Amino acid sequence: MSKIFFYCLAAKFNKKVNVLFDEIIPDNQYKSFGDFTEVPFNKNYLHLIGQYKRTSNVCQQLANRLRQDYPEYYYRIIALFKNQQTPLKKDYYYFINQPTEKYLTDRYFNLKDCQQHPDLVISEKNTGIKSETKRQFQSKIVENVLAAIDNTETNNIDDAIYSKMLNDAKLFEARLNDTIENDFSQHSNEFLYQRDIAHTNYFEYIFADRDSSYAKKIVADKIVQITESSFDWRSFDTEISKNLKKRPLNLNETPTSVYVCIIPECHYKGYSLSIIDDLDMRLLQISEQPVAINDVLTEIRSVFEPDDLKASLAEFELLIIGRIKLMLQAKIIKAVK
Repeated sequence: MSKIFFYCLAAKFNKKVNVLFDEIIPDNQYKSFGDFTEVPFNKNYLHLIGQYKRTSNVCQQLANRLRQDYPEYYYRIIALFKNQQTPLKKDYYYFINQPTEKYLTDRYFNLKDCQQHPDLVISEKNTGIKSETKRQFQSKIVENVLAAIDNTETNNIDDAIYSKMLNDAKLFEARLNDTIENDFSQHSNEFLYQRDIAHTNYFEYIFADRDSSYAKKIVADKIVQITESSFDWRSFDTEISKNLKKRPLNLNETPTSVYVCIIPECHYKGYSLSIIDDLDMRLLQISEQPVAINDVLTEIRSVFEPDDLKASLAEFELLIIGRIKLMLQAKIIKAVK
């Protein structure tokens, strides 16, 4: 409606309208308008329109960028939500007793200033942070799978497939909960939040200067845990909702080998999940120790057929750099400064 009014006013007063982009873009076909990884060195304009507003990852990148560029505004918003007891979708501040704007902003700058501090302690028990509350979140994957089975027509259920899927869900959930309790409990919220602050700047640090970007080093983050399952259970890894209760289980899904990265997070849930494949696993093996991106490209060539590489070298490079960017975004790898 606002666009119609704008057109009417421009026509009424005979005003010429200049546009930022000359090409005509059909509705919901906007590309790269939500790519925060290219800001500010390669993009100066972003606009979360259409599907971008509904994409969780894009919204997270928007929040990260706002926190980096305008921390005072960011924490003013967080403080308003917390003090009015309005739930946050991802609550990174659940353990803070008095989440005032000043406290949150000061905490941000303190953690940002000591990102490279040699005395940073990872162990939870040695941080001296008394206000932290242990996460009580437990995965509800099996519970959600059982709810989905209840919504699946009985005559469509193959007992063998059903048993395999349920057992796989139980094994995955057990490994997930064990990782949260025994591995991730070592990492303080301060340490993880400090990691998040650093990650926002990694894309600009690595890719802003094209002449030197491939000389920059990356490394696999050792705090990330990797497990395998036969199915992708990410869509069931949520609180039970009305929509999920009505959802049937897809019994036509073929079992396969799925690599799942479990990434520790400092929000209440305590983790996020990311699926990777064999190529990503090879990239992680190469980057177990700090390695220049150019050396990664050289090493990973062995995975591909030489003739295929000659015919599509540019596409190969785009593929590998794209995978590196995705794993940076998921906090599976990090830049080495």
